[in-house]
Amino acid sequence: MPRPKMTAEDCLTVLDPVKPGQRFSRVVSRTCGQRAEKPLAEAKQARTLLLKVYEHEQLRGNWEVYSSSDGSCDASGYGIRDLGHTASTTTTSFVMYNNCTQVTAYQATDFRGLSEDYYGDRVVNVGLKMNDRISSVRLKNAPRRLPPGETVAVAMGDSYISGEGGRWNGNSPTGDLTRNGSDRAATCTILSCDYDPARIYGGTTADGGNGCHRSDTAEIEGRSSGLPVTTRVNLACSGAETTHVRNTTFKGEPPQVDQLAKIAAQAQVKYIVLSIGGNDLDFTGIITDCVRRYAIGLGPCNDLHQPNVDRKLADVRAGIAATIADIRTAMGAQSGYRIILQSYPSPLPRGSESRFPDRPDSNRRGCPFYGADEDWARDRLIPQISENLRQVARENNVEFLDLRNALERREVCGRDTRQADEQNPGDTVSEWARDISFFQGHIQEDAHPNAYGQTALGNCLQKMAVLSPGFYGCDNGGPGTSATAMTVRPIPPQARART
Repeated sequence: MPRPKMTAEDCLTVLDPVKPGQRFSRVVSRTCGQRAEKPLAEAKQARTLLLKVYEHEQLRGNWEVYSSSDGSCDASGYGIRDLGHTASTTTTSFVMYNNCTQVTAYQATDFRGLSEDYYGDRVVNVGLKMNDRISSVRLKNAPRRLPPGETVAVAMGDSYISGEGGRWNGNSPTGDLTRNGSDRAATCTILSCDYDPARIYGGTTADGGNGCHRSDTAEIEGRSSGLPVTTRVNLACSGAETTHVRNTTFKGEPPQVDQLAKIAAQAQVKYIVLSIGGNDLDFTGIITDCVRRYAIGLGPCNDLHQPNVDRKLADVRAGIAATIADIRTAMGAQSGYRIILQSYPSPLPRGSESRFPDRPDSNRRGCPFYGADEDWARDRLIPQISENLRQVARENNVEFLDLRNALERREVCGRDTRQADEQNPGDTVSEWARDISFFQGHIQEDAHPNAYGQTALGNCLQKMAVLSPGFYGCDNGGPGTSATAMTVRPIPPQARART
């Protein structure tokens, strides 16, 4: 018998939450095709998306979206008694949004038959037991459950470890179709393309989700991260500051240390990898202002921002030290785990190493910065932050991974790289950081390691993890080498911080 297919029209179903005494959610409305475009856009804007089911694995094929009439998930959640005539018995993968963290899938309608629990914000393949057999689901907010005996690596912190920018394989000036193969969120036919960032960021996409942007290529769980653990958990969130790791709800999620404590209560945590401090220094605001000044010809920005960085650094160091203390508290009685504090790679080359050293600045593509600001970012700001992080690591008895040079000669607009074209160059010649784009993707992706860069950082972490605890730097193999050809070397723990 041929396998049933979802309709060619993608659909949106709006649900009420499960009321006290009820078993399932009332269907408020259901629209398909072009009629669904406006309510879907409104649901994304209001962040009321709950679940998106796909016909094929890896979040591909036709889909159906389920949205809430009244906010996001809680412990009561939603009960979909029948996925409907388009999605029933064809679901192979799905995404959960906006505090929906557990799906219980059933093979029959009305929550009957064999079932399976799934956790997280995405499931790229439901497995043989449930493939093409899901007819009803319950979804709610619930703590992640780990099987007995699991060993875990946990990523905590901000966008430089969450996977921000992982949508992109290099950069392309072409704004349509697959952007010369650089846009991993694109699925194209002869006539058009569908762009679905959830394929990369799951339910943490800014396109209807909370915007934490945990990508499938993130350092902790990307293409090359072969950490010696059974489970990898990404708690990091784009935009997070030290307070969001320690004690403050952010983008609808509990503090990251609270989430860590629940993991530590169930499983042996072997690695905790932390990237934090950049947002406390307003790194995004600095980049935004430098781009603005370049765009309207106000001159370099570095002399304006360096005094603010100098003034904030002592408080940032204290905040990171407190974060490390809170992580240790969250770990409770566990011992033998490794805390690795990492620094930030520079997404920009020096002005003299740009592909455009002798051309007017207006000709630059994707790197609208004055050469003086590129020199400052590469040779003063990033090293200064790295040295302060190394000082924190030494003073608080944790390990340190120095990534300042990890993208060297593979940065945006670097003279040893090139943009994607019809040949769609791979990681050996492409840029490893997201450019400043005004018409592709989300602006929060700009100036972060892209999928290639995240593969490189994952390779750094993987190689450090199998070495004895200590302080290490990571370098790439130079122009023409792959993102998996990273080299890790010991560095001294003494910091040379500017204060």
